[in-house]
Parts: sequence; structure tokens; C-alpha cells
Amino acid sequence: GADVDQAGADNTSPLLIAVVNGHYDLASMLIERGADPNVADANGRTPLYAAIDLRNVQWSQAPAPELPQATHLKMIEKLLDAGADPSIKMTGMVGHRGSFDMRWSDLKGGTAFSRSAWNGDIEVMRLLLDRGADPNVVTEKGETPLLLLAGAGWPLGQGYIRSEQEITAALDLLVEELGMDVNAATTEGVTPVIGAIFKGDNFVVQYLVDHGARLDVKDAKGRGVLAWAQGIAANEGQPPRPQPETEKLVRELMAKQGIAIASL
Repeated sequence: GADVDQAGADNTSPLLIAVVNGHYDLASMLIERGADPNVADANGRTPLYAAIDLRNVQWSQAPAPELPQATHLKMIEKLLDAGADPSIKMTGMVGHRGSFDMRWSDLKGGTAFSRSAWNGDIEVMRLLLDRGADPNVVTEKGETPLLLLAGAGWPLGQGYIRSEQEITAALDLLVEELGMDVNAATTEGVTPVIGAIFKGDNFVVQYLVDHGARLDVKDAKGRGVLAWAQGIAANEGQPPRPQPETEKLVRELMAKQGIAIASL
């Protein structure tokens, strides 16, 4: 019979192709026939990573399968039951489903847990932890799961937005339960609070400050939190997008902490 793991030139397996396209019935059949869930493509993307990515699909020009969240979750659980390793690291960037990519993180060095944290997918985050995922994974750019959750690398206008309740639960998991550093910085000097300011998530900014995030920080280019609130072009194809309500909140929080506005 045919080899169920026969891969293409980029090492894309039949199982990965089935998952990426949302053909979960076919994916389930391949698993039942012995397909290896840990075969990764040339970018390090496994079927598990792909299923999480599809559950939290970014904006897409190409048709994306419209499947219920529970359907994706069942596929994720089936892959884990089949032995999928949640700690396999990405070695490249997953292709964008459109011609204009607003991402400023490639998630190289990240894992399935990194991908779930990026969208605050608390249900999948806890599932992965229960199955042995390492929550302390850091990408090549220095992005911790908390940095990704807060907004580092976030594609404005293209990301899948989860509820405030889900994001807060994910914050509680990473900060209060796992003790992640609220002032950790990427190789570009971006901290969680800078990510949240860029994204315009005021409740995340407030949460981080309440848990010790500093507002007197600057990124590697010397830009402070107000500069980020006033609009930063995070990648070459993205114009600055000011967050006036976030800037107002940041100024109020800085005043409470006695931080001089002129210094930032």
C-alpha cells in the first residue's frame, strides 16, 4: 500500500496537507492508518501547529475552512492522543494566506504553545500544558508566550481576536500561575506592555502595569511607550497606527507613577 507519510519536496506530509486545509475526516483516517503526527515541513510546522494555527486563523484572501472551534479542538486532541509532540520548534515562517502580510514576528524557535499563546487560546494552552508542553519556550527574537499574548508581532487588522475574558484567563495562567516576567524584552527591546500598547488593548496594559510592568522602558531604537501609543510602523508594509485611547491611559498611569512625560 501507499506510504501514509510520503512527503513532498518541502517535507509536507499528507497529514499536514489534510490539516492545513481543514480536511479533518481525512486527517483522522490517516492517523488511524498510522500517519506520524510529528513529521514537520521545511519550516518546522507540524500537523498540531497547523491545527492550532487554523483554529486561530489570521485574515485570509485565500479561502479558509469555516469550522467550529470545537471541531478544531477535537482534531488537536486527536493529534495529541496519537503522540504529537507539542514542543517541536518552528524553523521558518508559515506562509501567509494573502498577499499583504502585517505580521512582524516569524515565530522561529516557537512551538505550538507559542502559537496558542499569541491568540490567547486559553483552552488549547491548558490542553498543551496538560500534555507536557514547555511553557518557557522563547523564539529566536526573544518572544516569550507572554510577549506574544500581549501583542509582540501582532498583525493589526489581520489577527483572530479572542474575548477579553479569554485573554485575561491566559494572562492569569502565564503571569500568576507560571510566573512569567512582565518586563521581559525581545531582541528588539519590545516588552509585553509595549506589545499591548501597539495592539491597543487597554485592559492588557492595565493588567500588566498592575502586575509590575514598567512604563519607563525603551525599545532597541530608543522609542518609549508614548511613541508606541502614538503609532509605530512595526514592519515595512505597515503604516503607523496611533492608539489615542491607549495613549491617554498610558499618560494617566505614568502620572500615577511619577514618570516624567518629557523623558519618554
